[in-house]
Amino acid sequence: LRDMNRVVREVSDAGFQVQLFGGLLGIDPKRLQTNPIGGQAAFYLEQVELSGLQARFKRLADVVLGAAGLVAVAPVIGLFALLARLDGGSAFFRQVRVGRDGRPFTLIKIRTMVMNAEELQPALQAANERKGPLFKMDNDPRFTRLGRFLDATSINELPQLWNVVRGEMSLVGPRPALASEAVTFNERLLMRNRVRPGITGLWQVSGRDAASFATYERCDVFYVENWSMRLDFMILAQTVVHILARSLYWRRQSSVVRHPSHSAADQMAATIGGSLEAVDSLAMARAQ
Repeated sequence: LRDMNRVVREVSDAGFQVQLFGGLLGIDPKRLQTNPIGGQAAFYLEQVELSGLQARFKRLADVVLGAAGLVAVAPVIGLFALLARLDGGSAFFRQVRVGRDGRPFTLIKIRTMVMNAEELQPALQAANERKGPLFKMDNDPRFTRLGRFLDATSINELPQLWNVVRGEMSLVGPRPALASEAVTFNERLLMRNRVRPGITGLWQVSGRDAASFATYERCDVFYVENWSMRLDFMILAQTVVHILARSLYWRRQSSVVRHPSHSAADQMAATIGGSLEAVDSLAMARAQ
């Protein structure tokens, strides 16, 4: 400490501005307040409020916005569910995920892959582009043509608004993990179970395409430790920008060739331009 004080005085006397790093990683500066102790400079760290007025307001926002959104996009869900059904197989994909406090629930999506996709995954494990328990392939062969569009534009996620209204999910939060993934999480990452999982989250708008599992962990823990309604609205706004950016990228990159023998779903997918796959570092600076 004496050496630090000496260096600070010398640098300050030389006319330079001095900034001291507190050594706290992943903490929103807004949680820190100066609070001298015994005449010495110190910081007070505000506790994270995961309950109370803000939490009630978050739930109210989920119910109101989720219900309104569900009504507004019902025709879109119906259209693409029908197209997925015409593509062969079921219209919706249901999967058990881990929710708040570790409680399981059934997540709903519009189906984007072939019917036996989960059975095919072990054979593709060697091509996994993620590090850790998560699985991701940019060119996953299990996607249907319509499914690639739905996944790119996140339209397949819209039925999860029903999960939000039911109280199983929130509009914003860590993405719900599979049970097989959750059993590998360390104690620090299990903090994500303190909040409802979300349709979108900090990882989706900042580190979704990062191969490192550490990025996934850092984003989820940062969100739980620094949660606020302001952060939620920031993530929602960035999600819109993120989807639009990926939509433009997918439209440029996709070259879909129509053919008379294609299914109705394939032909519909070929006429729709839109997707996602670009702006993945919008908020990472905030998560560091």
